[in-house]
Amino acid sequence: MAREMTRVALIMASGLCLGFFGGCAVRSNVGTGSRTSPGTGSEIVALAEDLHVLQVGHGVWVHTSLKSLPNIGSYPANGLVVVGKTGAILVDTPWTNDQTRTLLRWVHAARESEVRDAIVTHSHDDRCGGVQALLEAGVTIHALPLTTELAGRDGRHFSAKQLDFDGLIELSGEPISVFFPGPGHAPDNLVVWLPSRDVLFGGCLVKSAEAGNLGNLADADVAGWKTAIQRVIDRYPDVGIVVPGHGRIGGSDLLFHTLDLTALGGK
Repeated sequence: MAREMTRVALIMASGLCLGFFGGCAVRSNVGTGSRTSPGTGSEIVALAEDLHVLQVGHGVWVHTSLKSLPNIGSYPANGLVVVGKTGAILVDTPWTNDQTRTLLRWVHAARESEVRDAIVTHSHDDRCGGVQALLEAGVTIHALPLTTELAGRDGRHFSAKQLDFDGLIELSGEPISVFFPGPGHAPDNLVVWLPSRDVLFGGCLVKSAEAGNLGNLADADVAGWKTAIQRVIDRYPDVGIVVPGHGRIGGSDLLFHTLDLTALGGK
C-alpha cells in the first residue's frame, strides 16, 4: 500500500510538467530552476525551456526534453538518469546534442557525479539524438548491434558495447537488467529494469495512460507488439514505477494499457 501511494503521488507530480512544462520552467540555468511537487517532496528541475528532470526514486531521475515535430508541435520524450556508486548512467539521450550537454552538466554540478555509461533503447532520435554529445564527453555507449546499424542509416553514427537480448549488467556499481522482448514500436526496442530502484524504463514500447493508440508506426511491427509487451509483463510481474518513452509515468497499469492498445492495431 505504501509503495502504491508513493507511485500515485509521483504520477501526479509528473503530470505537473509533462503538459509541455506548464508552470515548471522557473529558470534555465543548470540546477537552479526548481520547484517541489506537492505531496511528494520530489524536485522538478528545469534545466532549460525544453529540458527538465523529475526525481522518481532514490538516485533516479526522469529527464524530459522537447522537440518541435511537424503537424504536432512541441513533443516531450523521456529518458533516465541513474546515479550509481561510482558514476552516473543515462538511459537514452534527450532529443538533441545541446540538450544532452546541458543534462551532462547538471549531473556534474547538481549530483556531483559524471555520466560514464549510456544505454540506447532503440535507434530513433528521441532515444539517441544526443549521441554526439556523449561521444564528446567520453561516455561509453551500450546498445544492440541493430541499434547502431539503424541509427547510422539515419546519420547518427556511433559504436557501442554490445548488449545481450536478455542480461543483467553492472554499470557504475548499479545492477541493470536489459531485455529485448521482440519487435514492437521498433525492431530493436529494449526495456531497462533497475532492480534496486524498482523502476522499469519501457521506452517507446510502453505507452502512457493518455495514449489512445500506438502512435508512430513508421518502423513498428504491429502484430509483434502484443507478444513483446506480454513478454515484458511476464518478465517483470511486480514492477513498481514504469516510465514510458513519452508522457506520464505510471505502474504496471501502463503495461496492460499498452497491451489493450495492441488490440486496436494501427487504428
